[in-house]
Amino acid sequence: MTNVFNASLIQEDETLNYDTGSPTIIKSSMAGNKNLVVDNSVSISNANHQEDINYSIELNRWLLKATGIWPRNENTSLLEILLSRFLNVLHTSLIIFLLIGTVLYILLDVQDIQAKLNKIGPISFTTATLIKYWLLILHESGIKRCLDHIEIDWKGVRRQEDRRIMLETAHIGRRIVVISASFGFGALFLYRVIVPLNSPKMVVGNLTFRPLAYPVSKVIIDARQSPANELILLTQCICGFIMSAITVGSCSLVAICSLHACGQLKILMHWLNRLINGRADENDTMDDRLSDIVKKHVRVLNFITCTENSMNEISLVEIFACSLNMCMVGYYMIRGWNNVSTINMLTYVTLLISFVFNIFIICYIGELLADECKKMAESTYMINWHQLKGKKALSLILIISMSLSSSRLTAGKFIDLSLRSFGDKDIRYALQLCRWVIKPIGIWPLIYDGVTKREIIISIVLGFACISCLCFVLIPSGLHTLIYEKNINIKLKLFGPVGFCLTSTIKYCYLGIKGKAIGRCIGYMDKDWRHVRDKDYRRIMIKHATVGRNLTILCASFLYSGGMSYHTIMPLFSRKRIDENHTIRPLTYPGYDHFFESQASPTYEIIFFTHCIYALITYNITTATCSLAAIFVSHVCGQVQIIISRLDDLVDGKRSKNTVVADRLAVIIQDHVKVLRFSEQVEKVLREVCLMELVASTLIICLLQYYCMTEWSNNDAVAIFTKIGAASYNIEWYRLSANKGLDLVLLIAIANYPPKITAGKIFELSFATFGRTDLSVNNFSKRIKKMLEEDDMNYAIQLCRFVLKPIGLWPMVYKHVSSAERILSAVLALTCFSTVCFVLLPAGLYTLFYEHDVNAKLKLFGPIGFCLTSTIKYCYLGLKGKAIGRCIAHVENDWRMVRDRNHRAIMKEYATLGRNLTVLCALFLFSGGMSYHTVMTLSSSKKINETLTIRLLTYPGYDRYFDVQASPTYEIVFFLHCVCAMVMYSITTAACSLAATFVTHACGQVQIVMTRLSDLVEGKESNNIELNDRLVIIVRDHVKTLRFSVQVEKVLREVCLLELVASTLIICLLEYYCMTEWENNDPIATLTYFILLISFTFNIFIFCYIGELLVDQCKKVGAASYNVEWYRLPKSISLGLILLIAISNYPPKITAGKLFELSLLTFGSVLKTSLIYLNLIRTITD
Repeated sequence: MTNVFNASLIQEDETLNYDTGSPTIIKSSMAGNKNLVVDNSVSISNANHQEDINYSIELNRWLLKATGIWPRNENTSLLEILLSRFLNVLHTSLIIFLLIGTVLYILLDVQDIQAKLNKIGPISFTTATLIKYWLLILHESGIKRCLDHIEIDWKGVRRQEDRRIMLETAHIGRRIVVISASFGFGALFLYRVIVPLNSPKMVVGNLTFRPLAYPVSKVIIDARQSPANELILLTQCICGFIMSAITVGSCSLVAICSLHACGQLKILMHWLNRLINGRADENDTMDDRLSDIVKKHVRVLNFITCTENSMNEISLVEIFACSLNMCMVGYYMIRGWNNVSTINMLTYVTLLISFVFNIFIICYIGELLADECKKMAESTYMINWHQLKGKKALSLILIISMSLSSSRLTAGKFIDLSLRSFGDKDIRYALQLCRWVIKPIGIWPLIYDGVTKREIIISIVLGFACISCLCFVLIPSGLHTLIYEKNINIKLKLFGPVGFCLTSTIKYCYLGIKGKAIGRCIGYMDKDWRHVRDKDYRRIMIKHATVGRNLTILCASFLYSGGMSYHTIMPLFSRKRIDENHTIRPLTYPGYDHFFESQASPTYEIIFFTHCIYALITYNITTATCSLAAIFVSHVCGQVQIIISRLDDLVDGKRSKNTVVADRLAVIIQDHVKVLRFSEQVEKVLREVCLMELVASTLIICLLQYYCMTEWSNNDAVAIFTKIGAASYNIEWYRLSANKGLDLVLLIAIANYPPKITAGKIFELSFATFGRTDLSVNNFSKRIKKMLEEDDMNYAIQLCRFVLKPIGLWPMVYKHVSSAERILSAVLALTCFSTVCFVLLPAGLYTLFYEHDVNAKLKLFGPIGFCLTSTIKYCYLGLKGKAIGRCIAHVENDWRMVRDRNHRAIMKEYATLGRNLTVLCALFLFSGGMSYHTVMTLSSSKKINETLTIRLLTYPGYDRYFDVQASPTYEIVFFLHCVCAMVMYSITTAACSLAATFVTHACGQVQIVMTRLSDLVEGKESNNIELNDRLVIIVRDHVKTLRFSVQVEKVLREVCLLELVASTLIICLLEYYCMTEWENNDPIATLTYFILLISFTFNIFIFCYIGELLVDQCKKVGAASYNVEWYRLPKSISLGLILLIAISNYPPKITAGKLFELSLLTFGSVLKTSLIYLNLIRTITD
């Protein structure tokens, strides 16, 4: 087959000669891969190429020609060149005139700070536009190369399906340009024309004039006089058109180039699908097809690099400018909320939308391009590459690597558009301090086996005494703080110590529960110390053990010095209060006066002494957790350092005499796998206690020193793990045989993804956190198997059916239903939609147009917003019925195909997890929501208006249509509100149920893949199946699961985005409602809103948790592929594992509208964002 793009890779860089009539290759000494590699032998087989090119870039040409920055080509006349340069000078002069006049006005003519702030926004926008204009002029040649590349691609299209893909992406680009231009020029028209003309004329002395959007200093010209006022207004309108054209042109240029690259990548994916079998209408070989794909891929990557080099500074300016302008416009809207005219408010809203859309487009297309490149890597993996002959599959590794690593657009390259004789003594040295702090609190016998019965009895007594002492402090002070203390400042003073007491108690119980797991980690360390023989290796271990000891000492020093001062010096030296004839001596933890007289002697002294004992216990608990973390992590670092030393000796073998290279490599791999497993075990043991430490340390600033130590330990571990990859490469690997050198590829690949200590899997502990988380035959008959399959399928999707049927959606997502069920479904859907509209329309109109009190509006925004988002989700689930049905069919098919009892047990385990998440979501939503719609409404105080008793409703607004207070009208409306609540919570539960069911099913399939991987070498569970066939089954199932995950993400992304945005805003409003009702001393309303707050927080937590679960599970495939004894496999099979590891490092993710990845980190961001909005609401309402 004639290559579509005959571009040869040569050693010297090649670039297009754009000064000649046709593109030809010339050799260039210019460095960098920004040059496009093309050939003049491209066959122009697209008869409609000229129309296609015009369709693709026509709108951009109109915008850029109007501003004089459209790149010239060989056909550009001298007159056009001169006109372009004239426009450059004219436009620059106009923008500078506008900018200087306004800056001088602010500096010289205005003294009021508010008036100055009003012009900061326009000045920043003008400055950014001028910078973008100059950048577009400076990068004219780079933009020319990108546009020529697009033109050549259109000319070289050979197949109709390729042309269709390019037309689709071009159509998206045109729509983006049209929308961006609509917002940009619409905002221009409102701000530059309508607002000045709509504003009342100003009168100063004998002068009457219109205010200008950009005032001009009197130093330049008196713009108040006519006709200067009218001329400057006209000039500013023209200048506004120019600036809008520049802004829209720059954004659309980035969009067009990025979308063209996306189209080319989609074409490549189509080619990859035809790599194995080819096309029926084309006579070419597999080598030809692979060559075409590689050349095309290189060309696309070069185009992306050229686009990045030409546009990254423009994108940086756009992002910073839009961020600042959004902030300023938001400020103008908040400040003028009650006294700005409707036209001005509409102008601000349009400007805000314009800026938001610009920054969204730049970020969206960057994400889209990265996503397409990731899909390229996934498509490369998902073909039947195991059918490729020879070493052709190795070529795919480079395609995957380049697709995943070299395809991101950036904003200015700153922002992406993360010895037996000494053994006993040594282990005592390593664990000594840990034992010292754990023994006094009675936990040591729970985690260490080598203890006597006497020590166990003493440990039980100490544990009981510690728990009693903790409860003696926690219960009275906690009750006093929560119930009896009314002063908010004193409450805040007590939250710190009481919170520390609570977290210390939880950590104490957790350490006791995890005693066996901690003991296994200590046993692992003991074994390592006993097996070390080399003096240098032992010295490395002692060095890192010393680091762990030092960290423990530092932690204890900070804690005991600060903590004991707080519990002794502060109470003794605090000013004593005189109450009548009594001298009141303060205690660190109050609350005992409700039970006995705490000021009498010796009661006060006993309590004071107990508080000091309690302090020693809590600081021992905290020091113990720090000590365990430091010792385990520093031990891992020592083991990794030993592996690096072994790698240095791999080639020469000077330390390992009488051994061959293969044996030395096997020892390195075995030790590395052991260390990785130990690291994973440590992370599982410490993740919850680290989360508790992180939260407590964030709230209690006096314990910040402790977390410095924890993060230091973890950051060193990550850095040293990453060094393994570098060490594997830096050895003299070129002196090894070819096969031994290839074995290092897996070692480097896994070392680039080191294990990390996390806090509850929400935060990664690092300095960054410190600065800001085979088939077996079953023995049952066919009939019993069928019954099991049906039971299992019903078990997996039963709750989905339960919540989808009452709202009429089940027949839309499931094919196997009767006609009667379809009719009933249509009736239910119509009823549900009518009920929601009955609530939404009157309440929404009332809130927007008739309610003028800001506090009352805010009270209604929450329920009405939830009603609106529920309606949108309901319509979306109905529209996506077929896609959801395909996912359900996939789940059912997997249950039908499973034969192995162990695999069935795995699937049932994850199905149970999905069911549990659905049940929890429903319990929280219905309990909190129905309390809000019934208990709170019925218990609210009734307003008396003369002789009329007004009964409250959850959603107001019906008084304008009928007398809602009359019976039985009120009861009917109240009942419909309750029905609407049931419908809305069923919709939300349905979305959560579908997400949980699909994601947990995918996780179960991944777990089965890992089970098959563990049996890959031995094949004990795979009777009579060859090794190569076992690998084929693993790859096939992995590919199926990845495709299913991508399909689920496509179905759920919009629902997740709606859920994320709605939950963030509703959580913020519920926090505000809780605070308001707390101040109003309304306990029922406060409790109801608090239950609702927990409900919505848990709901968004479920979505984020399942996203985290899927990513974490898919990443484990890479570790499982590496942890098998792959060095015992044939070379061809072990090389196949590289693709598994490579693709598992880029797992499928559940996203919210492709804007946010659903993870526990996102959940934390939601909570932080809600608090930010809460402060904004309080600022508006105060």
